[in-house]
Order: sequence, then C-alpha cells, then structure tokens
Amino acid sequence: MGRPSCAHLVARQPGADGRRRGPREDPPPNGHFGTFRVARASDIPYGIALGPDGNLWFAQEGSHPAIGRITPAGRITEFADGLNRGSLPFEITVGPDGAMWFTDQGSTPAIGRITMDGRITEFWWPEQG
Repeated sequence: MGRPSCAHLVARQPGADGRRRGPREDPPPNGHFGTFRVARASDIPYGIALGPDGNLWFAQEGSHPAIGRITPAGRITEFADGLNRGSLPFEITVGPDGAMWFTDQGSTPAIGRITMDGRITEFWWPEQG
C-alpha cells in the first residue's frame, strides 16, 4: 500500500486481538484499514487517536487548521472555533478527563483541549525572556 496523499487519512481498526499495528505490519486479524477523504486537498491531517466516544480524532494543519472527528460511519466534522489565530494543530491524544488534548505549534504555541461536543480551549504561555 502506498503512502496516502495529504487529502486522505488512513486509520487502522484494531483486530480481534485488540492490538493496533503499525503501517508496515501485516493487517490485524479481522481488522482493516479505512481511508477517509478530508475536505480540501490543502488539508494536512497529523496524528490520529481513538476518543472515549468511539470516534477517531485528528489534528489538521494546512489552509484550514482544525481538530477533526471521524465517526465509525466515516462522517468527518471539523472544529476550529476556539483555536488561536495562526494555529497549527499537530498531535492529539485522549486525556484522563475524557477530552482530547492536542499540541498547537502555531504562532501562539499552546496545549489545547477539545470536548466530545467540539468545544476548544487553548492554554498558552508567555515567552520566557
């Protein structure tokens, strides 16, 4: 399988053994890859994590920075309200509070939090002199 273009996200579902595998490993037993087209060719999805809601969440750079959510049916929703100006979301993970947490490497570096209903809060710090 070739590397997906920036206009696609590839997500591997875990197999019956519950183990997720890397892109160069054999497909999981009873598992599969899913390919999802993002909204614009200029969108650059980074990082993908399974949320506590059962959806896949990803950080999106490019011309329309956002945090994205993919339902098991393949429906993609983008959330951008609450991102700092010049935002550049990069990695994402689930937090112990049940929200998704992400890094923002944009012009105002921050750590961000997004709730399952799409409310974004960013926590930034002033530069040290």
